[in-house]
Amino acid sequence: MKRTGRTHAMSELVDRLLPGLDGGRRGQVLLPRVWNETVGAVFGRESCPSMLAGGVLQVSVSNSNWLHEMRFMKAQILERLHAMLPETPISDIRFKVGPVPRPQEAADIEPLPELNPGEQEHIREQAACIRDEELRGAFEAAMQAHARNKKSGR
Repeated sequence: MKRTGRTHAMSELVDRLLPGLDGGRRGQVLLPRVWNETVGAVFGRESCPSMLAGGVLQVSVSNSNWLHEMRFMKAQILERLHAMLPETPISDIRFKVGPVPRPQEAADIEPLPELNPGEQEHIREQAACIRDEELRGAFEAAMQAHARNKKSGR
């Protein structure tokens, strides 16, 4: 890819590189994209493909209960993967308990509510007895964060 001096979104780079990859490598890149569609939203939240080597797909699962459930679905998952990624050689799936990245939830994205002047004044009054300016500022920031979280119901 030619240097242009600007940054590129990862999805843009992947889309540009995909046509040049052979079927197996293309499947490895596409696996995370099609995983939720393959296993469904509920199982997709609790699992993620972690590695494909020698035709064996390694899947991380959030806990042993989900691991047990997914083992029952193994044949169906393989069938769906073969249909969605026909050029990708997947002969087996091995599930293991491991880290599963969580997408950001709306609560993490939505801004916290602002404090009204009375709430801000109350926090300043509580912090007024702290003489160290830096410590007082940190205490006020912590109190404000706590009050905003409490106000939002988190």
